[in-house]
Amino acid sequence: MKKFFVLVCILLIVSGCGKWNNHQERITVYSPYPRELIRSLLNDFEQTENVKVELKQGSTQVLLREIHQADEDELGDIVVGGVLSEMIEHPDDFEAYESKNQKYMKYAKQKVPYVSDFILMPTTIVVNKDLIGNIKVRGYKDLCAEELKGKVVYSNPLETTTGYQHMKAIESINHNVDDVKDFMATANKVDKSSKVIQEVANGKYYAGLSYESDAKAYINKGYPLKMIYPSEGTMLNHDGIALVKKENINPKSKKLINYLTSKKVQQKIADEYKIQSGRKDVFNQNKQVAAKFREIPVIEDDDISHLTRKQFLELIQWYQLNLINVWLENHYLSLLYYRHF
Repeated sequence: MKKFFVLVCILLIVSGCGKWNNHQERITVYSPYPRELIRSLLNDFEQTENVKVELKQGSTQVLLREIHQADEDELGDIVVGGVLSEMIEHPDDFEAYESKNQKYMKYAKQKVPYVSDFILMPTTIVVNKDLIGNIKVRGYKDLCAEELKGKVVYSNPLETTTGYQHMKAIESINHNVDDVKDFMATANKVDKSSKVIQEVANGKYYAGLSYESDAKAYINKGYPLKMIYPSEGTMLNHDGIALVKKENINPKSKKLINYLTSKKVQQKIADEYKIQSGRKDVFNQNKQVAAKFREIPVIEDDDISHLTRKQFLELIQWYQLNLINVWLENHYLSLLYYRHF
């Protein structure tokens, strides 16, 4: 009888644990970052706070569009990563919130009230070392060389933060949108930022426009890539975190923002991933990495294009449509030529 009683107790305990797990708190994080980076940080938080964090990945633009179009019951909780202070077109989709660590950030004051600063992310050129040979690539101008025509890839600036920031950098160097047009005329466009690094790594293209985090992730996997900060000027982005506005905001979401901006986590990002922290009091322990970061030819804030994102993208869109029209015209003339003969 005692054995039977003990068995029943064990079954009740197991059943109770199962129910507890089923009702475990969940929050959803949207992020454009490589899984190797963001998942590691979220796993630590899950253990600390006993909460399940679900991850939705995609380009910043696609994720923001998804949030804007989602019904209340479909909304996630926070966005981690991307130049949110510039990319968010619908501020009403987000709740004003300032991380308790904002005072320690390199910008002590938030640029916008609904984005907390997170990390610094430079734009980079990635080159396939097995393909590039003796072709010199130091900056954007080198990518427009005749020998690289059709062998360079970038992501659509209308759909991706990566493409937008690189085109903005090209325009900011000489404050001339024609420079963007010249680049687009010689390079190939893809619809996702992740495709750029994948196709350069797999040898489809010699070089591409990416971000430091993606480049380092693929280099660490053993792909034959080299990362280059554009010599004419590199865009240094201040990536952020934003709290999604919804009727019932989970308190754990705010805890996650404060956790990700804490000194402990920011030091881990700097030491393990060699990524620059957004905090003033966090320094990379690797002196070589720290020195290399100081040498990046950053485009100063005063030199960055003063065009609004909307104005800039309207110009880019016009150029892209113009390129399509030129292609169609040439294609049509070619058909006429072959039909004639």
